[in-house]
Amino acid sequence: MTFRYGTWVAAAVIAAFVSFGATASAQPSKLMICKSCHTLEEGAGHLAGPNLFEFCKRKIGSAERFTYSPDMKASGEYWTTELLDAFLKTPRAVFPRTRMMIGAPADDVARAELIAEFLLATGCAADDLAADPAE
Repeated sequence: MTFRYGTWVAAAVIAAFVSFGATASAQPSKLMICKSCHTLEEGAGHLAGPNLFEFCKRKIGSAERFTYSPDMKASGEYWTTELLDAFLKTPRAVFPRTRMMIGAPADDVARAELIAEFLLATGCAADDLAADPAE
């Protein structure tokens, strides 16, 4: 998939990732919306959505013991910054049969900040979304 704003999104996520690291303890978590359906910690079980710890190191739709929608399971892709941003903005625009009902903030900057905090919380780095981790 190609997204026209991909370069801007990647730059915004990296900038938010860097600035978030310096101020993380001073801000309330933006992840409460994620944590209503997902666990983010290593070894935690699934909730309504899959555990997302190190999601960046596995193919989309491949967490063990979780039943994904058919299109997510069949995607064969790894998350990129652009794909994650588009999915969080409007989940069903990316995977029409996803069961994920809640999108992230529509505001690009707020969503980039959410993604930066999300990456830190799940053991991922912005660079992990740039390439196929299997290579």
